[in-house]
Amino acid sequence: RRWRGAVAPPRAASPAPDEDAAIKRGEGASNWSSTTHVDGVAGGIPAAIKPQGPRVSLDVLRSALLRFFQGAPKGSDEALGLGVMEGEDGSRFLPLPLLGRACGLSGQDFEVAQAVWHEVNEHLNEGIFVLSDDARGCGLVEWAGWEEFTAAMAFIVKGTRDPAFEPRSIQGHVARAARGAVRAGPARKDDVLKMLKEQLSPQDMPEDAAPALRSAISRRTRLALACLVDAIASHGLGPQAGPDSMGLVGQLPRTLFGHIFNKVDGRDRGACAFLGEILDSWDKRRCFSKKWLQDARNKFQIPKGANSERDEGRGWYALTAENLHKHPKDAPASEKEAPPPPAAVEARDAAPTRASRDADRDRDRDRDRDRDREASKLSADEQLAKMMR
Repeated sequence: RRWRGAVAPPRAASPAPDEDAAIKRGEGASNWSSTTHVDGVAGGIPAAIKPQGPRVSLDVLRSALLRFFQGAPKGSDEALGLGVMEGEDGSRFLPLPLLGRACGLSGQDFEVAQAVWHEVNEHLNEGIFVLSDDARGCGLVEWAGWEEFTAAMAFIVKGTRDPAFEPRSIQGHVARAARGAVRAGPARKDDVLKMLKEQLSPQDMPEDAAPALRSAISRRTRLALACLVDAIASHGLGPQAGPDSMGLVGQLPRTLFGHIFNKVDGRDRGACAFLGEILDSWDKRRCFSKKWLQDARNKFQIPKGANSERDEGRGWYALTAENLHKHPKDAPASEKEAPPPPAAVEARDAAPTRASRDADRDRDRDRDRDRDREASKLSADEQLAKMMR
Protein backbone atom coordinates (compact mmCIF):
# COMPACT_ATOMS: atom_id res chain seq x y z
CA ARG A 1 0.00 0.00 0.00
CA ARG A 2 2.86 2.32 0.81
CA TRP A 3 4.54 1.40 -2.46
CA ARG A 4 1.42 2.03 -4.44
CA GLY A 5 1.00 5.50 -3.10
CA ALA A 6 4.62 6.46 -3.77
CA VAL A 7 5.29 8.80 -6.58
CA ALA A 8 7.17 7.21 -9.45
CA PRO A 9 10.63 8.67 -10.01
CA PRO A 10 10.90 10.91 -13.08
CA ARG A 11 12.22 9.33 -16.20
CA ALA A 12 15.51 10.49 -17.65
CA ALA A 13 14.99 13.05 -20.40
CA SER A 14 15.60 11.52 -23.83
CA PRO A 15 17.87 13.52 -26.11
CA ALA A 16 16.20 15.66 -28.75
CA PRO A 17 16.12 14.03 -32.17
CA ASP A 18 18.82 15.20 -34.67
CA GLU A 19 17.21 17.24 -37.43
CA ASP A 20 20.02 16.47 -39.92
CA ALA A 21 19.42 12.76 -39.46
CA ALA A 22 15.93 13.18 -40.86
CA ILE A 23 17.27 14.58 -44.16
CA LYS A 24 17.24 11.96 -46.87
CA ARG A 25 19.22 11.85 -50.11
CA GLY A 26 17.14 13.45 -52.81
CA GLU A 27 17.33 13.69 -56.58
CA GLY A 28 19.34 16.89 -56.45
CA ALA A 29 22.35 14.99 -55.15
CA SER A 30 23.03 13.51 -58.57
CA ASN A 31 23.87 14.97 -62.01
CA TRP A 32 26.47 17.34 -60.57
CA SER A 33 29.95 17.72 -62.12
CA SER A 34 33.20 18.34 -60.39
CA THR A 35 35.01 21.64 -60.77
CA THR A 36 37.98 19.70 -62.08
CA HIS A 37 37.81 18.60 -65.74
CA VAL A 38 38.57 15.06 -66.75
CA ASP A 39 41.76 16.33 -68.35
CA GLY A 40 42.90 17.64 -64.96
CA VAL A 41 42.40 21.33 -65.73
CA ALA A 42 40.98 23.28 -62.78
CA GLY A 43 37.80 25.25 -63.24
CA GLY A 44 36.17 22.85 -65.66
CA ILE A 45 37.70 24.54 -68.73
CA PRO A 46 39.30 21.91 -70.95
CA ALA A 47 42.55 22.45 -72.76
CA ALA A 48 41.29 20.47 -75.74
CA ILE A 49 37.85 18.93 -75.92
CA LYS A 50 38.04 15.36 -77.12
CA PRO A 51 34.80 14.28 -78.75
CA GLN A 52 33.64 10.74 -78.84
CA GLY A 53 35.11 8.67 -81.62
CA PRO A 54 38.60 7.97 -83.00
CA ARG A 55 41.07 10.71 -83.92
CA VAL A 56 40.71 11.77 -87.55
CA SER A 57 43.71 11.61 -89.87
CA LEU A 58 44.89 14.32 -92.25
CA ASP A 59 44.28 12.14 -95.31
CA VAL A 60 40.67 11.62 -94.29
CA LEU A 61 40.18 15.36 -93.78
CA ARG A 62 41.66 16.14 -97.19
CA SER A 63 39.59 13.48 -98.95
CA ALA A 64 36.41 14.76 -97.31
CA LEU A 65 37.12 18.34 -98.38
CA LEU A 66 37.82 17.25 -101.95
CA ARG A 67 34.52 15.35 -102.11
CA PHE A 68 32.56 18.30 -100.80
CA PHE A 69 34.21 20.87 -103.07
CA GLN A 70 33.89 18.71 -106.18
CA GLY A 71 30.29 17.78 -105.46
CA ALA A 72 29.25 21.34 -104.61
CA PRO A 73 30.66 23.71 -107.25
CA LYS A 74 30.98 27.38 -106.56
CA GLY A 75 27.66 29.20 -106.69
CA SER A 76 25.57 26.01 -106.78
CA ASP A 77 22.58 25.18 -104.61
CA GLU A 78 24.57 22.36 -103.04
CA ALA A 79 27.28 24.76 -101.90
CA LEU A 80 24.66 27.12 -100.51
CA GLY A 81 22.93 24.32 -98.61
CA LEU A 82 26.17 23.06 -97.10
CA GLY A 83 27.19 26.53 -96.01
CA VAL A 84 30.42 26.54 -98.02
CA MET A 85 32.22 29.85 -97.54
CA GLU A 86 33.76 31.38 -100.68
CA GLY A 87 36.92 33.48 -100.52
CA GLU A 88 37.76 36.38 -102.82
CA ASP A 89 40.84 34.63 -104.19
CA GLY A 90 38.96 31.46 -105.14
CA SER A 91 39.54 29.65 -101.85
CA ARG A 92 36.69 27.69 -100.27
CA PHE A 93 35.97 26.71 -96.67
CA LEU A 94 33.71 24.02 -95.21
CA PRO A 95 32.20 24.54 -91.72
CA LEU A 96 34.23 22.66 -89.12
CA PRO A 97 31.29 20.72 -87.54
CA LEU A 98 30.18 19.44 -90.94
CA LEU A 99 33.72 18.41 -91.83
CA GLY A 100 34.22 16.61 -88.52
CA ARG A 101 30.98 14.65 -88.76
CA ALA A 102 31.81 13.64 -92.33
CA CYS A 103 35.07 12.19 -90.97
CA GLY A 104 33.32 10.12 -88.28
CA LEU A 105 33.51 12.41 -85.24
CA SER A 106 30.53 12.58 -82.89
CA GLY A 107 29.48 14.94 -80.16
CA GLN A 108 28.06 18.42 -79.98
CA ASP A 109 28.87 20.89 -82.73
CA PHE A 110 31.31 22.93 -80.68
CA GLU A 111 33.13 19.78 -79.57
CA VAL A 112 33.50 18.46 -83.11
CA ALA A 113 34.53 21.88 -84.41
CA GLN A 114 37.18 22.31 -81.75
CA ALA A 115 38.58 18.83 -82.36
CA VAL A 116 38.93 19.51 -86.09
CA TRP A 117 40.42 22.93 -85.39
CA HIS A 118 43.11 21.48 -83.12
CA GLU A 119 43.96 18.79 -85.67
CA VAL A 120 44.25 21.26 -88.55
CA ASN A 121 45.98 23.98 -86.57
CA GLU A 122 48.86 21.64 -85.75
CA HIS A 123 49.61 21.14 -89.47
CA LEU A 124 48.99 24.58 -90.97
CA ASN A 125 52.67 25.01 -91.79
CA GLU A 126 52.67 21.92 -94.00
CA GLY A 127 50.86 23.71 -96.82
CA ILE A 128 47.85 21.39 -96.97
CA PHE A 129 45.07 23.03 -94.96
CA VAL A 130 44.01 26.62 -94.43
CA LEU A 131 41.52 28.11 -91.97
CA SER A 132 39.09 30.91 -92.73
CA ASP A 133 39.61 34.33 -91.17
CA ASP A 134 37.05 33.62 -88.45
CA ALA A 135 38.43 30.08 -87.87
CA ARG A 136 34.97 28.61 -88.49
CA GLY A 137 35.82 26.86 -91.75
CA CYS A 138 38.59 24.71 -93.15
CA GLY A 139 39.84 24.65 -96.72
CA LEU A 140 42.64 23.25 -98.87
CA VAL A 141 45.64 25.28 -99.97
CA GLU A 142 45.68 23.39 -103.26
CA TRP A 143 42.04 23.92 -104.19
CA ALA A 144 42.02 27.50 -105.51
CA GLY A 145 45.14 26.96 -107.60
CA TRP A 146 44.09 23.56 -108.91
CA GLU A 147 40.66 24.82 -109.93
CA GLU A 148 42.21 27.80 -111.70
CA PHE A 149 44.75 25.59 -113.47
CA THR A 150 42.26 23.00 -114.73
CA ALA A 151 39.82 25.64 -115.98
CA ALA A 152 42.56 27.48 -117.88
CA MET A 153 43.91 24.24 -119.36
CA ALA A 154 40.49 23.40 -120.77
CA PHE A 155 40.44 26.70 -122.67
CA ILE A 156 44.00 26.23 -123.93
CA VAL A 157 43.38 22.72 -125.24
CA LYS A 158 40.15 23.79 -126.90
CA GLY A 159 41.83 26.82 -128.45
CA THR A 160 44.70 24.88 -130.01
CA ARG A 161 42.18 22.66 -131.81
CA ASP A 162 40.24 25.57 -133.26
CA PRO A 163 40.87 26.01 -137.01
CA ALA A 164 40.72 29.81 -136.57
CA PHE A 165 43.24 29.80 -133.69
CA GLU A 166 45.26 32.89 -132.81
CA PRO A 167 47.98 32.81 -130.11
CA ARG A 168 46.64 35.90 -128.35
CA SER A 169 43.31 34.13 -127.78
CA ILE A 170 44.93 32.02 -125.03
CA GLN A 171 47.22 34.68 -123.57
CA GLY A 172 45.18 35.20 -120.41
CA HIS A 173 44.59 31.47 -119.97
CA VAL A 174 48.32 30.75 -120.10
CA ALA A 175 48.89 33.30 -117.32
CA ARG A 176 46.10 31.82 -115.19
CA ALA A 177 47.26 28.25 -115.75
CA ALA A 178 50.80 29.11 -114.64
CA ARG A 179 49.58 30.95 -111.56
CA GLY A 180 47.21 28.12 -110.64
CA ALA A 181 49.88 25.46 -111.09
CA VAL A 182 52.17 27.23 -108.63
CA ARG A 183 49.35 27.99 -106.17
CA ALA A 184 48.25 24.35 -106.13
CA GLY A 185 51.37 23.54 -104.15
CA PRO A 186 53.20 20.25 -103.65
CA ALA A 187 49.99 18.27 -103.16
CA ARG A 188 49.11 18.77 -106.84
CA LYS A 189 52.58 18.82 -108.39
CA ASP A 190 52.29 15.37 -109.96
CA ASP A 191 48.77 16.07 -111.20
CA VAL A 192 49.89 19.32 -112.85
CA LEU A 193 52.76 17.63 -114.66
CA LYS A 194 50.55 14.74 -115.75
CA MET A 195 47.88 17.03 -117.18
CA LEU A 196 50.44 19.11 -119.07
CA LYS A 197 52.04 15.99 -120.52
CA GLU A 198 48.81 14.27 -121.55
CA GLN A 199 46.64 17.14 -122.77
CA LEU A 200 49.32 19.09 -124.67
CA SER A 201 51.19 16.28 -126.36
CA PRO A 202 52.23 17.14 -129.96
CA GLN A 203 51.80 13.47 -130.91
CA ASP A 204 48.24 13.15 -129.57
CA MET A 205 46.05 14.46 -132.38
CA PRO A 206 42.34 14.02 -133.19
CA GLU A 207 41.93 11.05 -135.49
CA ASP A 208 39.14 12.63 -137.53
CA ALA A 209 41.10 15.82 -138.29
CA ALA A 210 42.44 16.58 -141.75
CA PRO A 211 46.20 16.16 -142.26
CA ALA A 212 46.76 19.90 -142.53
CA LEU A 213 44.83 20.54 -139.33
CA ARG A 214 46.69 17.74 -137.54
CA SER A 215 49.99 19.34 -138.44
CA ALA A 216 48.75 22.74 -137.26
CA ILE A 217 47.46 21.32 -133.96
CA SER A 218 50.78 19.55 -133.35
CA ARG A 219 52.66 22.80 -133.86
CA ARG A 220 50.28 24.77 -131.63
CA THR A 221 50.40 22.29 -128.76
CA ARG A 222 54.20 22.20 -128.88
CA LEU A 223 54.53 25.98 -128.72
CA ALA A 224 51.72 26.36 -126.17
CA LEU A 225 53.46 23.83 -123.92
CA ALA A 226 56.70 25.80 -124.22
CA CYS A 227 54.84 28.98 -123.23
CA LEU A 228 53.30 27.25 -120.21
CA VAL A 229 56.69 25.95 -119.05
CA ASP A 230 58.11 29.46 -119.47
CA ALA A 231 55.27 31.02 -117.45
CA ILE A 232 55.35 28.36 -114.70
CA ALA A 233 59.11 28.81 -114.30
CA SER A 234 58.65 32.57 -114.07
CA HIS A 235 55.93 32.26 -111.40
CA GLY A 236 57.60 29.43 -109.52
CA LEU A 237 60.93 31.25 -109.24
CA GLY A 238 59.38 34.63 -108.55
CA PRO A 239 59.51 36.49 -105.24
CA GLN A 240 55.87 35.72 -104.38
CA ALA A 241 56.20 31.94 -104.75
CA GLY A 242 56.91 29.73 -101.77
CA PRO A 243 59.81 27.32 -101.45
CA ASP A 244 57.56 24.38 -102.35
CA SER A 245 57.25 25.65 -105.92
CA MET A 246 60.88 24.71 -106.57
CA GLY A 247 59.82 21.08 -106.70
CA LEU A 248 57.42 21.76 -109.57
CA VAL A 249 59.90 23.88 -111.54
CA GLY A 250 62.66 21.33 -111.06
CA GLN A 251 60.53 18.55 -112.59
CA LEU A 252 59.58 20.50 -115.73
CA PRO A 253 62.66 19.59 -117.87
CA ARG A 254 62.57 15.88 -117.12
CA THR A 255 58.83 15.63 -117.72
CA LEU A 256 58.12 18.02 -120.60
CA PHE A 257 61.30 18.86 -122.53
CA GLY A 258 60.90 15.76 -124.66
CA HIS A 259 57.42 16.83 -125.77
CA ILE A 260 58.65 20.31 -126.64
CA PHE A 261 61.98 19.72 -128.38
CA ASN A 262 61.79 16.20 -129.83
CA LYS A 263 60.92 15.79 -133.53
CA VAL A 264 60.82 19.51 -134.29
CA ASP A 265 60.24 20.14 -138.01
CA GLY A 266 63.36 21.93 -139.22
CA ARG A 267 61.43 23.39 -142.16
CA ASP A 268 59.27 25.40 -139.77
CA ARG A 269 61.66 28.31 -139.30
CA GLY A 270 59.13 30.28 -137.26
CA ALA A 271 58.73 27.53 -134.66
CA CYS A 272 62.48 26.87 -134.53
CA ALA A 273 63.22 30.55 -134.02
CA PHE A 274 60.64 30.81 -131.25
CA LEU A 275 61.95 27.76 -129.40
CA GLY A 276 65.48 29.10 -129.72
CA GLU A 277 64.43 32.40 -128.14
CA ILE A 278 62.72 30.49 -125.33
CA LEU A 279 65.92 28.56 -124.61
CA ASP A 280 67.97 31.76 -124.59
CA SER A 281 65.50 33.32 -122.16
CA TRP A 282 65.72 30.33 -119.81
CA ASP A 283 69.50 30.50 -119.96
CA LYS A 284 69.57 34.21 -119.08
CA ARG A 285 67.09 33.78 -116.21
CA ARG A 286 68.81 30.58 -115.01
CA CYS A 287 65.56 28.67 -114.86
CA PHE A 288 67.10 25.28 -115.67
CA SER A 289 70.54 23.72 -115.77
CA LYS A 290 72.76 24.29 -118.78
CA LYS A 291 72.84 20.56 -119.47
CA TRP A 292 69.10 20.45 -120.12
CA LEU A 293 69.25 23.58 -122.26
CA GLN A 294 72.19 22.38 -124.35
CA ASP A 295 70.59 19.00 -124.96
CA ALA A 296 67.46 20.78 -126.19
CA ARG A 297 69.48 23.04 -128.54
CA ASN A 298 71.15 20.03 -130.13
CA LYS A 299 67.81 18.61 -131.28
CA PHE A 300 66.99 21.24 -133.94
CA GLN A 301 68.56 24.01 -135.98
CA ILE A 302 67.98 27.55 -134.71
CA PRO A 303 67.78 30.08 -137.56
CA LYS A 304 69.71 33.32 -137.36
CA GLY A 305 68.77 36.77 -138.55
CA ALA A 306 66.25 39.51 -137.89
CA ASN A 307 63.06 38.60 -136.07
CA SER A 308 60.37 41.26 -136.27
CA GLU A 309 57.80 39.20 -134.34
CA ARG A 310 60.20 38.89 -131.42
CA ASP A 311 61.07 42.58 -131.46
CA GLU A 312 57.42 43.67 -131.60
CA GLY A 313 56.02 40.97 -129.29
CA ARG A 314 53.62 39.59 -131.89
CA GLY A 315 52.27 36.09 -132.44
CA TRP A 316 53.61 33.47 -130.06
CA TYR A 317 56.04 35.98 -128.57
CA ALA A 318 53.05 37.64 -126.89
CA LEU A 319 52.73 34.49 -124.74
CA THR A 320 56.25 34.53 -123.32
CA ALA A 321 56.80 35.38 -119.66
CA GLU A 322 58.22 38.75 -120.69
CA ASN A 323 55.09 39.79 -122.60
CA LEU A 324 52.44 37.72 -120.84
CA HIS A 325 51.31 40.60 -118.62
CA LYS A 326 50.62 42.80 -121.64
CA HIS A 327 47.02 42.92 -122.80
CA PRO A 328 45.98 42.92 -126.47
CA LYS A 329 45.36 46.66 -126.25
CA ASP A 330 49.07 47.09 -125.47
CA ALA A 331 50.05 45.40 -128.70
CA PRO A 332 52.37 47.24 -131.08
CA ALA A 333 50.86 49.58 -133.62
CA SER A 334 51.49 47.11 -136.43
CA GLU A 335 49.23 44.59 -134.66
CA LYS A 336 46.44 46.89 -133.50
CA GLU A 337 44.68 47.84 -136.70
CA ALA A 338 46.05 47.48 -140.20
CA PRO A 339 45.50 50.37 -142.61
CA PRO A 340 42.64 49.86 -145.05
CA PRO A 341 43.54 48.54 -148.50
CA PRO A 342 43.81 50.97 -151.43
CA ALA A 343 40.49 49.80 -152.86
CA ALA A 344 38.75 50.70 -149.61
CA VAL A 345 40.42 54.10 -149.62
CA GLU A 346 39.28 54.72 -153.18
CA ALA A 347 35.76 53.62 -152.34
CA ARG A 348 35.76 55.83 -149.27
CA ASP A 349 36.97 58.82 -151.29
CA ALA A 350 34.57 58.07 -154.09
CA ALA A 351 31.52 57.87 -151.87
CA PRO A 352 31.47 61.60 -150.96
CA THR A 353 32.01 62.46 -154.63
CA ARG A 354 28.89 60.60 -155.70
CA ALA A 355 26.94 62.18 -152.87
CA SER A 356 28.07 65.65 -153.91
CA ARG A 357 27.09 64.93 -157.49
CA ASP A 358 23.62 63.86 -156.40
CA ALA A 359 23.29 67.03 -154.32
CA ASP A 360 24.37 69.18 -157.25
CA ARG A 361 21.88 67.47 -159.55
CA ASP A 362 19.05 68.03 -157.06
CA ARG A 363 20.09 71.65 -156.67
CA ASP A 364 20.11 72.16 -160.43
CA ARG A 365 16.70 70.55 -160.75
CA ASP A 366 15.25 72.85 -158.06
CA ARG A 367 16.81 75.84 -159.74
CA ASP A 368 15.27 74.88 -163.09
CA ARG A 369 11.89 74.39 -161.44
CA ASP A 370 12.07 77.85 -159.88
CA ARG A 371 13.06 79.31 -163.20
CA ASP A 372 10.10 77.66 -164.94
CA ARG A 373 7.77 78.88 -162.21
CA GLU A 374 9.01 82.45 -162.65
CA ALA A 375 8.58 82.16 -166.36
CA SER A 376 5.04 80.91 -166.03
CA LYS A 377 4.26 83.74 -163.58
CA LEU A 378 5.56 86.37 -165.97
CA SER A 379 3.47 84.95 -168.73
CA ALA A 380 0.36 85.24 -166.59
CA ASP A 381 1.16 88.88 -165.76
CA GLU A 382 1.65 89.68 -169.36
CA GLN A 383 -1.61 88.02 -170.20
CA LEU A 384 -3.37 90.05 -167.49
CA ALA A 385 -1.82 93.26 -168.84
CA LYS A 386 -3.06 92.45 -172.27
CA MET A 387 -6.51 91.85 -170.94
CA MET A 388 -6.45 95.24 -169.13
CA ARG A 389 -5.50 96.97 -172.29
